[in-house]
Order: sequence, then structure tokens, then C-alpha cells
Amino acid sequence: MRLLQTAAELLRSRVFLGYALVNCFLFGGLGAYLSGISFVIVEVLGVPMQYFGLVFGAIMIGNISGYALSGRLVSRFGLDRMLEYGTRGVAIAGCVLALFAFSGVVHVATIVLPMMAYMCSLALSAPQAIAGALAPFPRSAGSASSLLGFFQSTTSATVGMAVALCFDGTPRAMAGFVCLLGMVTFLAHRLIVRRIPEQERRRLVQ
Repeated sequence: MRLLQTAAELLRSRVFLGYALVNCFLFGGLGAYLSGISFVIVEVLGVPMQYFGLVFGAIMIGNISGYALSGRLVSRFGLDRMLEYGTRGVAIAGCVLALFAFSGVVHVATIVLPMMAYMCSLALSAPQAIAGALAPFPRSAGSASSLLGFFQSTTSATVGMAVALCFDGTPRAMAGFVCLLGMVTFLAHRLIVRRIPEQERRRLVQ
């Protein structure tokens, strides 16, 4: 009963929901990438299977770099500005990826470079979205974290299945969903999180 009460309290908080939506959409884009990248690299681009790990690793350099930068820059720019930069980054990277895919410019570089930028931007923004969602709830941080993880995993898995169902032998399905989720992430931050007064975002719930 206590668990349900805590969940209800979290779901009534627009601070929690706003940051949670941003986080869910970020990882929805990640789910689209993870679901489609092996098909795109191996089947569409014809990269031999033994080299797939190198391509995947190259993309993850962006992610590793983003997390390293995030830890250094958040103390300088603050949580919300870092989140703004990161959500802009995923939107731009997703649009570039989709532009190449839907215009028929299909090459390893047109997949790897935009996805490196997307993964770097995700790493810049995801820790801030998680921190923003959890910070007002110090006494129920475990429940808040679990609920956030549930939403994140459900979104990622759902988007991943959608990409698999829509795969047409081209990068368009993966790129389209990455672009869509990048844009929705940016809009969720812009239209929901930024409209919550800062005093409300920083108020602790006892």
C-alpha cells in the first residue's frame, strides 16, 4: 500500500513527470538505435560481421565522451542548462541522421557520425534528467528511481519493437524513430520542464 501511495504521489508531481518524460524519450531514441543498428550496418551497408563491433564501438565513443564531459561541465553550467544543450543535441543529431537516410545518402559515415553526436548528447542530458526527477524526493528516492527505470525501459523496448516491425531493408526506420524521439525529447524539455517554475523544481517533497 505504501508503495502505491508513493507512486501516486510521484505521478501527481509535474516535476517528476516532466523530467521523466525527457528521460524516457532520450532512451526511446537509444532503443531505436540498438534495435536497428546491426541490421543497418551488416545487412544494408554490407559491413562484415566481424567488423560490426568496431563500428558499434566507434559510436559508443560519443557516449563515453558525453558522460565524461557531463561530469565536468554540470558544475559549471548547472543541471538545467546542460539538459537544454543535450536535448538540442539529440534533436539536431536525429534530424541529420534522418536527412541522410531519407535522401538515400547511405554510408558508414552518415550513420556513425550523427549517432556519435546523438549518443554524446544523450550522455550530456540523461544524468541531468534523472537528477531533476529524483532530487525533490529524497525520502522516496528508491521508489522514484524504480518508477523512472520502469518508464525508461518500457519506452525503449516499445520503440525498439516498432523499429523492428518497420524495418524495410533501409536505414529509414531506425533513423526516423531516432529523429522522432530526438525531436520529442527537445519538445518535452522546452514545453514541459522549462515551464515549471524553478522554485517548484527545487522544492523538496518531505
